[in-house]
Formats: sequence, structure tokens, C-alpha cells
Amino acid sequence: MSKITLFCIPFAGGNKTLYYPMKSKLPSYIEFKPLELPGRGERLIETPLDSVEDMVEDLTQQIIKEKPEKFILLGYSLGTILAYEIYYKLEMMGHQLPEHLILCANEPIGVSDKNNDIENMSDEEFKQFIKNKGGTSEEVLNHKELWDLVKPSLKNDFLAVDRYENEPKAHEVGVDLSVFVGKQDVICDENIYKWSDLTKGNVDYQFFEGGHFFISNHYEGFSKAVNVVLNQNNGKAKI
Repeated sequence: MSKITLFCIPFAGGNKTLYYPMKSKLPSYIEFKPLELPGRGERLIETPLDSVEDMVEDLTQQIIKEKPEKFILLGYSLGTILAYEIYYKLEMMGHQLPEHLILCANEPIGVSDKNNDIENMSDEEFKQFIKNKGGTSEEVLNHKELWDLVKPSLKNDFLAVDRYENEPKAHEVGVDLSVFVGKQDVICDENIYKWSDLTKGNVDYQFFEGGHFFISNHYEGFSKAVNVVLNQNNGKAKI
């Protein structure tokens, strides 16, 4: 089997360790490449970016540098927006395109206004906003030093979402999509199926028990679903 690189993009405030539990569950022909943005994880000392455009530029350059033979993009929440935009960035550059997009825990582009007015929140209001979102441990929220460490990347990620144009491109994506959603996530309604309007290909919708951060309790099932996509795309011709 030919090698396929799986590039994984985490959610707002997250780092690439989100995907580490998947590594041992993937087939040997997969090059597993979780991506890291500035201001977190291995790039903690770098200044976090505050626009989708800058994030896309950073991640696109990481992908190009790897020179993948074939690749798939997997994005979670904010990572879904970034994966969608990376597709068009690569297309604009005349570069190799992904074989498939796996889009997790996010509404289709253009469905709703994502502006939370983060810029005008006080520190306490922002902390409460993050607490309500879930996905950030009480230990971090209640420990000043830990909170001060993660707050810059968290805040800039949500500022980037606020500033994002959130409009579908003039033409559809030219590959199949897999859309993974938590059954108890607030975005899990009829609008989720509008991802089908954004591609010329097919869309496979899969629903997991849990809310927005369903991956945390479903690495086994999540990895199996990703493996199915990888196997289907190994050697498949593009649309």
C-alpha cells in the first residue's frame, strides 16, 4: 500500500497531543502528522496567531514542507475551519490537494454567525465563556499560573473565529468529506447536513455519543472511523 499522511488540526486552544491516543490504532502505511500552531505545546514560546488567514498560512507551510505523497486533512472544531481553508489555499497555490477531508464537531461553513464578541470580554468573562464551552479542565481554570499559560492561545483562537468571514467559497471542494459529530452537541441538528452543499463529492455523516468534545471518550471508535476513511482513500482516484 502507498503511504498516506494524516495531518490533524486540533480545536481552539488545543495542541497536537489531542490526537496522540490515535497513533497506535492507525495502520502501518499511515504517516501520522498532528500539526501544531504557535503559542501551545511544542511552540508555546511563539506568539499565538489571531486570524484564520495567518493560521492557514502557517499550517499550509507545514504541510508543504512534509512533501506528502498523498494526504488527508482532519480538523476538529476550529480545526475544521482551518482544514476547509487550507484546501483552497493549496488550490490557489497550484499545490497538491488532499484526498479527503475529515471534519469534526463543527457546523458547515456559513450556517451561523460565530461572533462571540471575545475582544470586548473581561478576563473573568472570557474564563466563564471557556468554562461554559467545556473541554478545559477545572485544574487549569482554577490555577492562575496554568490559566495564564493557556489563555493567550485560547483567546487568540476565539478572536480568529470572531473575525472569520464564515462564507462558503465560490466553488465547492472537489473531494469527499467525512463529518463526525457528537449526538449531544448543540450543533447536531438538520443544519449539519449542509456540509453536502459545500462539496462536489459525497459526505459520510457519523454520530458519536457525547457533546462537543466527544473524542475524549471515544478514541477507539473515532480511530476506527478514521481507519475506514484511510482504507477507502488508499489508491482511490480523485473526483
